[in-house]
Amino acid sequence: MGGLSLRTATALLSAIAAGPAFAEALQEPEPEAVRVTGRVIDAADGRPLAGAVVVLEGTDFRVETDADGRFELNRVARGSYRLRLSHPGYEPEVDDFPVLRDAGVVVVMRPLAVEGDNLVTGIMGTLTASTDGSPLAGAAVRVDSGRRGVLTDDRGNFTVDELAPGLHLVEFAQIGYATRRDTVRVLPGRVTTVEASLSADPVRLDPLKVVVERREAALQDAGFYERRARGFGRFMDREFIEGRAPLEMTDLFAGLTGVTVEATGTSRRVVLRSGRVGLSGGYCYPRVFLDNILVHEGGSVPAGIDDLVNPDAVAGLEVYPSSAGLPARYASMSAGCGLVLIWTRS
Repeated sequence: MGGLSLRTATALLSAIAAGPAFAEALQEPEPEAVRVTGRVIDAADGRPLAGAVVVLEGTDFRVETDADGRFELNRVARGSYRLRLSHPGYEPEVDDFPVLRDAGVVVVMRPLAVEGDNLVTGIMGTLTASTDGSPLAGAAVRVDSGRRGVLTDDRGNFTVDELAPGLHLVEFAQIGYATRRDTVRVLPGRVTTVEASLSADPVRLDPLKVVVERREAALQDAGFYERRARGFGRFMDREFIEGRAPLEMTDLFAGLTGVTVEATGTSRRVVLRSGRVGLSGGYCYPRVFLDNILVHEGGSVPAGIDDLVNPDAVAGLEVYPSSAGLPARYASMSAGCGLVLIWTRS
């Protein structure tokens, strides 16, 4: 959904007010008090903002927007005012607001840049040739007329982070290919992943494939998302963890394919597929890394995962039930009974 800035909206209000023909205006005297209606929306995704405070400075008018982001000011004396909008998590808006006759406006509010939430906000993706799907390395990816730009790597991948929420013009260019421009929406605390292709000729291309997801900075730095894209192992990100609302760490493992949670009294232990063949008749337990530090060797002694870390402090987990598909850096470290990687929030 599109929207107008407060300045543009007030200009529109003035234009609406000036619209009637001069002769008609002579016949119908302007009312002393008019009705103003409006709607407040999020600049990033166009959704209505409920609970935004709307104040007409110099008057007693102070209202909040309803569930649809709408507000109404009745019996406003004609004249020039300043309209002030505020909402938690959004930049305040203040601008001139001429009121001449009954009219409606749409105004937008921009989300504040959130600090300390450790979420990645931006655009990332892959650029390929439309003919055979091969990656385009060294191609230029420019955002907002070149204000930000990167080159694709050997696999055609690129990342442009720390972008403000909202619409951004993205340009893809490579020597020998027709330049492509598309508009991509960035949401607060979300990464917009795109798949784009270029053609050697300026022909009509397939639209961008776009996926919007939440990404934790800690997991991004650890290579979590890159490994997840390869399809090996079981991956739990922060959204998965919050959806499970676990009391203990082992609650996150229940029901995962290739994983068994063994319980004895109040103690629970995680056993992976490759550890079900016993050592001397018992289970073989996985190795565990916490933020890339080996905290449990695995083997015949259980890890005691519930005692390692509180679920609220965890950004994500990787579970490899067998030696198949282990990340290269951990392949030589496995005890042969599986591997658990735990990443905490920054």
